[in-house]
Amino acid sequence: MSASIKHRILAASAAAALAVFGSAYAQNRVEILAGDAAGGLSHAINSGIAKVVSQNSNVTLRVRGYSGPEAFLPEVDEGKVQLASHFSATAWLAYNQIDSKLKTRNIRLLRAARPATPLGFMVRKDSPIKTVADLKGKRVAGGYGGHPIMKRLAGGVLAAYGLNWGDVQMVPVTAAGDGAQALIDGRVDAAWFAVFAPLTREAHSKIGIRFLPIEPTPEHIRIERERIFPGVMSLTMRGNPPWAPKGTPLISYEYYVFGSTKTDPKLINTLLEVLWAKSNEVRKVSPVLGGFVNEAAVSVHPVIPYHPAAIEFYKSKGVWTAEAEKANAAVPQ
Repeated sequence: MSASIKHRILAASAAAALAVFGSAYAQNRVEILAGDAAGGLSHAINSGIAKVVSQNSNVTLRVRGYSGPEAFLPEVDEGKVQLASHFSATAWLAYNQIDSKLKTRNIRLLRAARPATPLGFMVRKDSPIKTVADLKGKRVAGGYGGHPIMKRLAGGVLAAYGLNWGDVQMVPVTAAGDGAQALIDGRVDAAWFAVFAPLTREAHSKIGIRFLPIEPTPEHIRIERERIFPGVMSLTMRGNPPWAPKGTPLISYEYYVFGSTKTDPKLINTLLEVLWAKSNEVRKVSPVLGGFVNEAAVSVHPVIPYHPAAIEFYKSKGVWTAEAEKANAAVPQ
């Protein structure tokens, strides 16, 4: 085979690849994917998404970490940053202006993921604290001025066990990672955090930690959904990390990749096409990405509206059902 023929074959192959992933861009495009600071769960998820999208399209995603959603949500809402990812509860709070001064009615859902991120109170492994009820009188990370959902999560679970912030010694922190660091530094006895966050592993290697069980009684779940977020659900550990052994009951909810009404539809299509076609690669990056399965991309319980470009994408895949249409229409626009 001559060199010129080989060259034409390679060129044709490259053109075909671009036709599948992001053919709208003649040159490489660089965009920001916003989330929490390094050590937080959304930062780990964003790193996985950015890696797969950047390797399989001509859109390069750069992960940018912030002190918390209160810092990056305004930039997404205003279109200064095109993309972000975080928990569905964070989106719900911001969209409905609950526990937040922000006005972020422009944010829009692009893709949902199954709850695969167990959450709970983290304590030192050698701590005498065995249950959430034992936190009474103890130093507990709280406040979370830059991360309002964390205060609702911790406070809601405390309420399920008959406690409130007045029953513990609340130690103010700004965001989730700050609470975890306070536990590592010995400034608190407990902090709300995610089982699979990188900082959790770091904490375990430095001081030894474990998560307190959150028993899924009907009354606990009722209180948690009332005090935290309607989408809260119990999640029993299936993996077996030493700090949260298999069978430990914790809580979780859906995870979102989102943009805004100002996000470029061509960028959305490129992002969603790669995440759809390469979902297996996404899940292999980290355990925290295990919920990124295509059958969960369209939520039947969305708490913010889907972007029209995302709706069109899922219609093209045959997964935008009548149920999804009804659920999306029920969300205040």
